[in-house]
Amino acid sequence: PKPQDAYTMEAMKDALKHMGLLERLNDQLTSDQAHDWSLLSSGEQRKIQLARVLLAAPKIAFLDEPLASVRGLKPLEALFAKVGTCVVVSHNQEKEFEALHDSVLEIHGDGSTTFISLRKS
Repeated sequence: PKPQDAYTMEAMKDALKHMGLLERLNDQLTSDQAHDWSLLSSGEQRKIQLARVLLAAPKIAFLDEPLASVRGLKPLEALFAKVGTCVVVSHNQEKEFEALHDSVLEIHGDGSTTFISLRKS
């Protein structure tokens, strides 16, 4: 990823807003103090990772378990709205999650199922 100064403050705030983290992290964005990001929950850390993908705005994003520890689908919906094509690998497939994708490939083996989903915009 690019360094923090490669993005405008407005772009960073917008990405955090889409992930539902702007209120929680707004003070850290404007502070010069070092922060212990390990104090964030695993879901918040995952949302930070997704926000970084939003900032990078790739034509294709490969996402491994993008909603691990995240409640709800809004972060993924926001990502899909901004990124051209997303390939998602997941082991937990819910109908709502599946409905967001254009196609889903199920791979079965050893008592588990892996889902590889594709979303094109």
